[in-house]
This record gives sequence, C-alpha cells and structure tokens, in this order.
Amino acid sequence: MQDFVHSSESEGFSGLDSSSYPTMDELLSDSPTIKETFETLPFDSSAEMLATIDANIQLGHANGGMDLYPWQLEESEKLCFAKPTGQDPFKYVLCAANGSGKDAFVIAPFADFFAVTKVRSLVIITSSSGVQLSNQTESYIVSIAEKLNKWGMAIFGKPIMKIRKRHITCLLSGSHILLFATDEEGKAEGYHPLEPNAEMAIIVNEAKSVAPEIFRALRRCTGYNYWLNVSTPGEPLGDFYKAWSNWPNKRRITVFDCPHQSKSEFEAERKELGENNPLFKSKWLAEFAYIGGKYVIGTEAIERLKNKLFVDGVTYFTWDNKIRIGLDLALSGNGDETIIVGFKGNKQIRMDSFRTQDVIQLTDNIEITLTHRYRLNANDIDTYEINADDGGVGRATITLLQKRGWRVNRILNQSASKNKKNYRNRGAELWYKFARLVEDQLVILLDDQKTFEQISSRKFKVSTSGLDKLQLESKKDSMATGAGSPDRGDAVVLAFAKVNIEQMLSRKQIADESNEVKPIRRQQTYDELESLLESMQGGHSSRKVRRLINYSAKELVEKEHRNSRMLTR
Repeated sequence: MQDFVHSSESEGFSGLDSSSYPTMDELLSDSPTIKETFETLPFDSSAEMLATIDANIQLGHANGGMDLYPWQLEESEKLCFAKPTGQDPFKYVLCAANGSGKDAFVIAPFADFFAVTKVRSLVIITSSSGVQLSNQTESYIVSIAEKLNKWGMAIFGKPIMKIRKRHITCLLSGSHILLFATDEEGKAEGYHPLEPNAEMAIIVNEAKSVAPEIFRALRRCTGYNYWLNVSTPGEPLGDFYKAWSNWPNKRRITVFDCPHQSKSEFEAERKELGENNPLFKSKWLAEFAYIGGKYVIGTEAIERLKNKLFVDGVTYFTWDNKIRIGLDLALSGNGDETIIVGFKGNKQIRMDSFRTQDVIQLTDNIEITLTHRYRLNANDIDTYEINADDGGVGRATITLLQKRGWRVNRILNQSASKNKKNYRNRGAELWYKFARLVEDQLVILLDDQKTFEQISSRKFKVSTSGLDKLQLESKKDSMATGAGSPDRGDAVVLAFAKVNIEQMLSRKQIADESNEVKPIRRQQTYDELESLLESMQGGHSSRKVRRLINYSAKELVEKEHRNSRMLTR
C-alpha cells in the first residue's frame, strides 16, 4: 500500500502544459495568488499534511488507514522541525534501498509541504535521469498537489496549486517548485531566494548519478537553507558519497525498514547473488560498494578462488547425473576460438578448443568431441545438457547439431533477462550468476591461465536510463580496448546457464555436513610451490600452508626419483 495513485482527472490547474521553463527573473515577477496577501497552511510536518489531505493515510493506528512507516515519520519530523537559515543551512543525506519509497514519502511530501507552509519559497529539484524525474519524483509531487487542490476547494473554493510541466506554484503562498534533469552546468546555477527573508531548498535526487559539474553549479546557488541529497547507494566515491561521509544529518534505509518489500524476492536474490555481492548489498542493504571495479568478476575474486584450490581445496559435489557443456562458437582461421567446456557437478572436467572457417567442419568437430571425449550419445538426453551461444555463427551451427539429434539450448546474450529489475539482458544475468559461484568459491576450474584472465576481464556498464540495470560491455568494445574476445570465459558461464543456484547450494550444504566427498586441490608444480613460499615470507604464512608446501614438495621430489629409477632399468 505504500504508494500513491496519480489521478488522471483534471481539477483546476491540474493539467500539465508545455510552458517554457521560467527564468529567475520570471519567478521574481510571478506572484499569483488567490488571496489579497500571501498566506500559508498551518501544517507542522509533511506527514501531518499527508494525513490531512489523504483519507487513506493515518498517523498512529487509526482503523482503516495506512500508517506511515516509523522511519518515514521520523524523517518527516527531522526535516520539517529543523530551523535552518541561509547562513546555517540544514544539509541532509538519505541513502535508501531500492523501492523504499524515498520519492513518494520523502522528496515529494517535503517539496509540497515547503511550498504551502512558507511564503514565496523556492524548491529546486534535479536528477540525472529525465525518465525518473518525470515518472517518479514529479508524478508524486503532482499527485500530492492534486490532493491539496481537492482539499483546498472546501476551504477556499478554488484550487491552491497551479500545476505545469516541471513547475508547480502554490497560489496561496506564492511559492514555486522547479524540477529539471540536465547535464548542462548552466541550468543548475544562479538560483537564490525569491525575497530577502524567503526560504529555499535544493534537492538532488538519485544523487549518486549526478555529474560533478552539476554539484559545482548548485554550490554556486546562494541563500538556500535546505540541501537534501537523496539516492540509492553506488560506489564509495563522488559527491553523494562525500556528503554521506561528511554531513551530520543522514539516514540509511534498508529492506528491513520497509515491510512492503518482498521477502521472498530478497531471499531469492540473497541465494542467487550471495550476501557479499555488491549489487545485493547496494539494492537491499543500502551499502556503498565497489561493483567489481567495472568488472563483473574482479581479479581479487579469481585469486581467492585459485588460492582456495591451491591450499585447502574446493569441495566437489553433484546435484544430478548430467554433464553440462558450454559452447562458445566462432568461425575463424586464426582469430576467435570455438570453445567446448564440460562440467560434472561443480567440477570442470575438460576444455577443448579449435579454429575452423567451415561450419560443417565446425559441427563435425563438436560432435566428435561430444561422442569420443565425453562419451555422450545424442539420444541419451538425461545424461547431458548443452548450452550454446545463439549469436552470429552459433545459430547455424546449433541448427546443424539439432538436426543430428543433439538437444542444444539456445542462449542469446541480448535476449530479455529473467530478472528484469537488475539486468538489462540475459548475458549480464548469466555472468552475475557465475560470479556468485566464484565469489563463494563453489566451482572447480581447470588450471588454465587464459580462462582465468578472460573471466576476470569481462566488463559491465550501468544502463544510462537511470534504472540501475546492469549490462555487459559489448565484445566489440572489449576488443577495442585490447582485452580480446572472452571465448573461454563465455563457454564456462554458458555451462551454468540452466543451473538452479538454490538447488546447487542445498546440495553443497549436504555434501559439507556429511563429509561424503573430499576437497579437490589443483595440481601444483614445484616452481609454483617455491613461488608461493617466497610470497609468504614476512610473517604472512600459516603453519598449515607451510606443512602443505613441504609435504607437496617432498611428494614431487619422490615422484621424480621414482621416474628416474624406472628410466635406468
């Protein structure tokens, strides 16, 4: 219920027009009023205003109404009871999880409250996304203004709010609310109070995405007595993060503050992404986090996985009897590789690569690999799962394999994601699913440096639509920076395209609790062991690791001696 319904009915001035955006001079000369002198409404807080004009909202525990959440009441009072001045402004930061209601229950109510309770006040609201500004912030402000008009009709016989596109005026107090989304620095500067003793508020919505140039321009505005930075969290850098770190008045709102948030969706994403995933922490817990330094899977996560394999080993487990095949397809004589990787449970058992410029030869090579190296039969569909890249040359190759009897799942990176709230397309969704396995060290990969490099070099970018959706950097852009095509990485990710993470985690827990399988360590060369020992000098090594190194080194030496004796016989 924590939402407003934007009425489509036109009441008085409620229709949005396309009038030109007012200049500061025009605002100074614009003094519309429905009274002979300017007046204000006697609300003590924005929460009280909402409860007065909307019968569906109650303060306290009145029957039949909707209580505001405790944090919404607390922040309303914190903002509205402050007594700031132009010399000592109230600077406030709200860092809120996605879907918490910051537009509907903080920004919009405060803006309308500011306009109706202060004579000739000015509210400036900006955001980097015009879509969000129109569909969210402005929509909620207009919805409250329309309710104020209906309420005002009973008191004054006329509407009290004049509503134009991104410009709302209180006809009772002569106050203005202006909204704009722009990357033009000049649009954000030059504002100041309409009169010497009038008040002014600056509100920056989704502040994490607003360019530094806009913040610089806003700082050139003078005389404001409120500045609100409101946003979901991003990476720990930029103006929003600096405000969060330095301003004294701030609040973090998590999923646990918002009973309307879906607990089942929260649990599903916690299992899918992992509690340490930056996207999960940002979306649900309102925590600032580096999202892999622009990489889906950072080198640090890969190194942690490699060290886990190197020292303690990763538990091997299965959840069905299938061999999972990932196919990344290419037609090339000396460029991109066609890669076939196979997994049994969480363990990679093979990787095969080849290059050819003939689609028939490519199909033959794949079939030979499946039948002779994996010992699979096309008709035994319960023994395998093949996921193949359906882009480019993949489409024809998959069709040929299917005509030969193989069941192949077509996976197209650019197709729609299942989780449309987080991901721009299916490719990003699959890569972040695999990132969960790497981050929690749940997958056993072959010791192939090229694969590790490709997995840790896949970049992402955030959607420019302001909707916080993740998408992969295109292969074309990746290759333009010298990163190369991530063929092996894509094939590994494709192998897990149809895996149910929750089922996999449940099987892992059973394996750990029963001790039915032993951890698997990757093979280590004597040179690798020596290099590891050298890197651990200076008090950073553990006795357990040193015993492992000494034991493994001894085992390697004895193996070499045995081989030497066999050769001399």
